[in-house]
Amino acid sequence: MEKSGQHNLEASNSFPSSHDLYNYGELEGRQIIHKKTLAHGLIGKNCGSVLSLLDTTGEQQHGLAYVLYKVCRQCKRSNQVFIDKQHNVAGKGQRKHFDSNTKAVIGILNAGAGNTTLNKVLSALNISSMRWDCFKSHEKEVGHVVEEMVFDTCKRTTEEEKQLTIANSEKLTALLGCISVKNGRIDNQKKRFSSLKTLVFRSFRKKFLGAAVSM
Repeated sequence: MEKSGQHNLEASNSFPSSHDLYNYGELEGRQIIHKKTLAHGLIGKNCGSVLSLLDTTGEQQHGLAYVLYKVCRQCKRSNQVFIDKQHNVAGKGQRKHFDSNTKAVIGILNAGAGNTTLNKVLSALNISSMRWDCFKSHEKEVGHVVEEMVFDTCKRTTEEEKQLTIANSEKLTALLGCISVKNGRIDNQKKRFSSLKTLVFRSFRKKFLGAAVSM
């Protein structure tokens, strides 16, 4: 599973021990793949032979992404195969995240939902769920991006509003003049209502409390 302190995963000749891998008996379930990344990964690193999904000996899950381990039928060497692209996390040095995880978190947050809703959708698709710590790690990553997007949107909207105000200044002046007249009438009504409340309150005090009220 993907940890919050995720390390870089790169193709190499060193592989995790057997207890780090799932027991890969049958090809079941669904996975989200990046076709180009998987296509390049299915070329054997040692002899260049094409690898088969049927020769998968194990896999490591990293949120929605996986690293598969396959044995080449020609040279019998084990190969590490990525099914998704990775990208550098801004401000985190050499730390990398898989694209599918980041995009899934952006999408679910944009829909106003969270990790629980995402996992319900994944469950219906027979795709392994995303752990809470993995979700939070990517939520922190996209949080900075969302803040920048909101800032840019606000800045752009403010500028558009400014230009529209200048372009329609005469119409707005006429409209605001009408509103001022209406507001004046409303203010007068409020004043009359406030005076009525004061009179009622004073009458109440005189009748029930016997208090002297200065006018």
